[in-house]
Amino acid sequence: ATLLVAAALTACGNDAPAQPPVSAPAPVPTFNPADVDFAVELSQHHGQALRMTELAATRARAAEITTLATQIARAYAPQTDTVAGWIQAWAAAGAELPAHEIGSGETAPGMLPDAALNRLDRLNGRAFDREFLRLMARHHRGGLDLVKRQLADGINPEARALAAQLQTTQTQQLAQLSAAS
Repeated sequence: ATLLVAAALTACGNDAPAQPPVSAPAPVPTFNPADVDFAVELSQHHGQALRMTELAATRARAAEITTLATQIARAYAPQTDTVAGWIQAWAAAGAELPAHEIGSGETAPGMLPDAALNRLDRLNGRAFDREFLRLMARHHRGGLDLVKRQLADGINPEARALAAQLQTTQTQQLAQLSAAS
């Protein structure tokens, strides 16, 4: 019997003590400071555009303005949720979030000062339509600057894909805004 146990131990090969299994490291989100800046600024940028589209729902006169505002809102609302998820994940992974304040000036490309939004809030009908077109075009041009920066400097594949999508849709929407002016 002793011979059988010795033979079995020899057949197992290695006399070294058993090592605990090595667990795989948790996946680290792929992002850089440009991705974080893009997400934070885009969240604020979209938030401001959504505020403008809410005003258009009750103040615009032209159907093309309310239609465009609805299209913008339908696209931006889910994107804002997605970007919020990135910000949370990246912050949990140690990202340093920039401090941006809306209203005191233009902190992100295309951000409108509070005074411009307050003026828009006081308008109705054709006057609202003209000002909405002017401000949303300015907002979108700034958004394109934000997108170009992300495409040049960001590394996160999802953020880069969203930036590419926004480049297309905002360019199309700028054309619509220009045609409606």
